[in-house]
Amino acid sequence: MFFFKRFRDTMHTIDRASQHFPARRYIFALAGLLMVTSWLIPNHYLPWSAFYNEFIAAVALVMLAVATFTGVSHSNDHQVGTRIPRGVLALLLLAAIPPLQYGFGLITFSGDAWTASLYLAGLALAYAVGFALAGENREVTARTMAWVFLIGALLSLFLAAAQWLHLNLGVWLVDIAPRGRPSANLAQPNNLATLFCLGLAAAIYLNARGHMGRPVVTLCSLLLFAGIAMTASRTPLIIGLVILGWTLLQRRQVGITLSSLQITTGFAVLVSLWFIWPVLTDAIHLNSVPSGAPAASLQIRSESGLRPTIWLQLLDAAVRAPLFGYGWNQVTLAQVAVAGDHGPSVMVEHSHNIALDLLLWNGLLVGGAILLLLGGWFLSRMKRRQNLESWFGLLVLMAVFTHGMLEFPLEYTYFLFPLGVCAGIVDRSVDIRGMAMPAWSKPAVLLASGLALVLVVSEYRLLEADFRHMRFEGIGIEARKPADQTTPAKILTQLSAYTRYARTEAYADMTAEQIAWMGRVAHRYPHPPALFRYALALALNQRYTEAAHQLLLLEKLHPRQRDSAKASWAAAVHQYPNLSQVKLPD
Repeated sequence: MFFFKRFRDTMHTIDRASQHFPARRYIFALAGLLMVTSWLIPNHYLPWSAFYNEFIAAVALVMLAVATFTGVSHSNDHQVGTRIPRGVLALLLLAAIPPLQYGFGLITFSGDAWTASLYLAGLALAYAVGFALAGENREVTARTMAWVFLIGALLSLFLAAAQWLHLNLGVWLVDIAPRGRPSANLAQPNNLATLFCLGLAAAIYLNARGHMGRPVVTLCSLLLFAGIAMTASRTPLIIGLVILGWTLLQRRQVGITLSSLQITTGFAVLVSLWFIWPVLTDAIHLNSVPSGAPAASLQIRSESGLRPTIWLQLLDAAVRAPLFGYGWNQVTLAQVAVAGDHGPSVMVEHSHNIALDLLLWNGLLVGGAILLLLGGWFLSRMKRRQNLESWFGLLVLMAVFTHGMLEFPLEYTYFLFPLGVCAGIVDRSVDIRGMAMPAWSKPAVLLASGLALVLVVSEYRLLEADFRHMRFEGIGIEARKPADQTTPAKILTQLSAYTRYARTEAYADMTAEQIAWMGRVAHRYPHPPALFRYALALALNQRYTEAAHQLLLLEKLHPRQRDSAKASWAAAVHQYPNLSQVKLPD
């Protein structure tokens, strides 16, 4: 109750600062509640497993924008009107790139282009909102974000602990696989660990601002350390180093009350817990970490994985398309383009490195320019004199971007949009002047945002239902629907195409256009069944060399499926003898 009382006090502060529009307090509270909810809801369904989490985060942003733009903002410099950072224009310009790429044929499905544009436009909106709110009262804005992070992290910790202890909360908690890592309702252990890191940063900030005493911040830190160790994620150790370094560097300047020894000791406790946790888990026979013995558990957790292999493969792809790249959300096309020339790997839709993603999406020239501008933004803000709010905002950005160099947290709105708000707080806190927002643009932005939410959720609900029917058809529960009766889409066309492909049979005498369409879908979603079906369609239409290449891609991207794919092909040869002319991979 302590945390919710403090959050309520923050809402009262907002109310006193906005007496010209008292309802803002309730809209702000609703936005904060929705943001926390986006980390807590357990609804994860294909074809877009994080849709509901991300949609609620988007609704939270729109509610925050409503509260921001429906009143006159009186900034600290006594200028009337809402001011926004000039970087918003750069983000809107960036949001125009995916539709252009689709127009020039670089992106296969318009839905990929619109999705990327909506994410970038949402980031621009979050950036503008954070800047405008910080212009009214940067301390209250940062404090509100900190409480949202901390409450969300602690509630998620409760859910993760329930998973670790194998407690059954029914439909309120995502099930994890036997010996799986706790992930709360984010269903992704690494994302949960990053949320815990954001909660830790928030606790340090609230303590420095006098809103949380030393015993409480110590308790919160220990709980979050345990949560991080529980996830078995390695990334928080790197994020922890970032928090340690940035906090020690700025501690005296911004007025952090924790001593250098206390901060360093905290990091040592985190590292110790991280190594001890699997031993503790095995000792009490919970086995939440996939291990057969404590030593084996530690070995599994210290493996580097396939990231270096993927990065080398995708760097090759980036070099092969230096001018324009492969288009936003088209990493699978980049991987398919080079997989045949590399050793076994694993299929990815993201490179697990935001810098490499930007190069693949935009080409070396545009992608490189984006990275230079992004790096310049960070350096220019870090060079300015810091205060607690800019320190906190930059710490949030550093934490998420550090994770983004190893995974893809930035491609979830429930991280991307809070990050945008924090970027706005940073800009306003270091006295970036910004520009006046035209009065006419406020209702236009709110109307466009609301319309986008309604259109996307309405269409996705239909596509999700059709996808569910398709899966029932695949296991014989429902009669198979003809492919041409798949639910059409205006916005999320890539998802509709995927469902339609799953219902499409390969047969002889297909037209060149039909085969080409299958190829576009199979390379956008190069899962084993998709590649196998495309190879079968090619072979049945006497395109044996191309069919062999698809089977090679299947083997390279899904090495564990090699034997089953060969067995399935042998069965197909028995039914269609001419398929024997396809040369199988060695």
